[in-house]
Amino acid sequence: MRIGRVCSVAVALAALFGAPMSSAGRRPTSQPQVPVSYVCAMDVDILSDTPGVCPICKMDLQPARIETAWSCPVHAVVMKNAAGQCELDQRDLVPVTISHFWVCPGNGTVDAEPGRCADGQPRQERKVLRAHGDHNARHGGQFFMAGDRWHHLEGTYPAGRLFRLYFYDNFTSVLDPAGISGRVFTREDASGELDPVQLIRSKDGTTLEARIEDGAFPRRVTAKVKFKSSTAEERFDFTFSAITDDRAVAAPVTPRAPVTGPRTGIRSVRPRAVSASSDRINPVPTALQPPAPSSPVAIQNQSPWPGTISDALTVLDIRAREILTLIDQGNFAVVYVPTMLAKDLALAVVDHVDDVRVERRDAMVSAVRRVVLAAWNLDRFGDLGDRSRLVQAHADFTLAVSDMRLAYAGR
Repeated sequence: MRIGRVCSVAVALAALFGAPMSSAGRRPTSQPQVPVSYVCAMDVDILSDTPGVCPICKMDLQPARIETAWSCPVHAVVMKNAAGQCELDQRDLVPVTISHFWVCPGNGTVDAEPGRCADGQPRQERKVLRAHGDHNARHGGQFFMAGDRWHHLEGTYPAGRLFRLYFYDNFTSVLDPAGISGRVFTREDASGELDPVQLIRSKDGTTLEARIEDGAFPRRVTAKVKFKSSTAEERFDFTFSAITDDRAVAAPVTPRAPVTGPRTGIRSVRPRAVSASSDRINPVPTALQPPAPSSPVAIQNQSPWPGTISDALTVLDIRAREILTLIDQGNFAVVYVPTMLAKDLALAVVDHVDDVRVERRDAMVSAVRRVVLAAWNLDRFGDLGDRSRLVQAHADFTLAVSDMRLAYAGR
């Protein structure tokens, strides 16, 4: 979720592509607490690692700490410091990403730390849900983000042959599907989709749905959706291992910040654990991790340096197999876990590049760059739910790892 993901990938790419490589090894250091980020009060998708101005509204960015809290999936007003149950409906709380800051109401001054305002009054604490801070499915289905990074959708399979789509904005508030169109299919060949079925508005008007062919689990369903008549259709690939629990939910909750419509070029974050030294939000327990895949893929929560580049390449091969297994299973929302571990490990190889022959170091660094780019694409296409592009990104990833191995073998 990403200062943990997009921002760290951006920093890594800048380091690899824009700066000369130092012969001194660069070792990762642990953060004693969640670092300060800089966000825009008006354009809520904007997130930066450094102070500056918003590229959209030109206002100064404000300091905040991007942390994880626990919220009720239906009653977003409920926000806790730890996992538990919602006191309003007894549902399990889900992890969400928040901006945590302190404000002086008199003049609107914002700070990332508690303290006192110019008038001597204590700053008031605020914890605000971030855009893209809640990608938890509401109906037991699979949740994806559209290419405009504003529309989101959840696909469910609530009964045999019935496929249903729910739509949300970037705060996971329910959207009316008016103006959205599309079709679904369960089979395709080299010529394209076979026997597509149009999505139609449900009787209550809240979703789009279609009756599809009956079939055995795991059930794969592809939806091609146009969010506006003027935009291109987008592909979303769903895989259901069983009938989904499609419970009715309460009326949509008004987001805590203005929602103005789709933005381009934004940067967003996934929920991430905060450090144990923070006494404001408790560390996130293992429940934050995505659900385990149904096949025996062992995904660890950290990727320490294994000892040698040869061992690192072996681990990268394992990660590649884990990623492919998740793609085959349709667990696209989980792909980012081994992907980001692999990305970090590939970057650590650059820290040990002195173990590679001088004439092969450029080839090794070039291959690492391609691993990082492929990892970013795997992460992005997993969010978008596009199986075909995930498969291509995985092929790019495995080829880049293979080229890392060739560079090391030439030492």
